[in-house]
Amino acid sequence: MGNIFTKNKYETVKENRYNLFYDNIHEELEETKEQNKNLSNTINVLEKNFSNLFNQINLELVNIKNDISNANNLKDNNKLIINDINQINNSLEEEIKELKNRIIILESNDQFHSIV
Repeated sequence: MGNIFTKNKYETVKENRYNLFYDNIHEELEETKEQNKNLSNTINVLEKNFSNLFNQINLELVNIKNDISNANNLKDNNKLIINDINQINNSLEEEIKELKNRIIILESNDQFHSIV
């Protein structure tokens, strides 16, 4: 009977195992490269999307600041208009008082002349 583990057969099996091992490593490396490539592409897409999102947010912030500024300007203009209206109202009240006083004076003069 011979030894079934001869040197040649053992080396062939050992060589085949190494080749399979290296093939597995190579296959895993290729899969990892593909996964890295896909992740890189995903990151690039996310980067562009976030960049667009931040640009839109910045534009909205600028628009909101402008709206607030415009609202403050309108508020200031409204205050000026209200002040003008109050001044006109005060002037009209003074004129109404003067007219009432004149009417009172005219009526009293009329009554005085009617008695005499």
